[in-house]
Amino acid sequence: MASPRVQAFAENLKKFNIYPVIFTRHWNGNENEWTDFLKENHHQPTVTENKMFTVYRLPYHTNSKFDKNTTISKPLRKLYHFINPAIGKFNTEVNAYKCFYNFLNNHLSKNHYDAMIISAPPFNTVRLGHELATKFNIPLVLDLRDIWQGLLVPENSKPDFKTKYFLYFNRRYARKWFASAKLITTVSEPLAEEIKSVTGKQAIVI
Repeated sequence: MASPRVQAFAENLKKFNIYPVIFTRHWNGNENEWTDFLKENHHQPTVTENKMFTVYRLPYHTNSKFDKNTTISKPLRKLYHFINPAIGKFNTEVNAYKCFYNFLNNHLSKNHYDAMIISAPPFNTVRLGHELATKFNIPLVLDLRDIWQGLLVPENSKPDFKTKYFLYFNRRYARKWFASAKLITTVSEPLAEEIKSVTGKQAIVI
């Protein structure tokens, strides 16, 4: 995950005798704008180890033909993005779930971990953590960055239909996927309150 929070975990957990293993994507190294972060990288998985942590870097590919094929009509593209939340597909333009699931499923079947920390957004990483932690019986920790704020509770007192539609499925799947978390952390008190009101789960503000 490209996040200062994850970097901080990687650099500081060793102080508490915790040796983290980080799973992220390959980066090209010249990402400056949002479109740069969406570019594919087909390098094979690599592993880097040091005294503080281990990093696995995985290939990254665009989610689907709808994201790749610019000849698909605008109405079909809109329909595709409209249906996705209803079936639990979020942030498909940065779909860590699709890119990481098979590798992690195979890795976890052969390696034991005491806990799994998921940093989100994107929302699909929460789905990834929920499914893998449940399957392999690993305690799940969700660390939710403050840019999540407003994704569970409308910022406008009179949201339009589109906002209500996406909020409904955001909340529905949040309740489902957050349920498996043993611990939820955030740095935002308002976000912690949103999580509590929507999922019933108490988030710890750090």
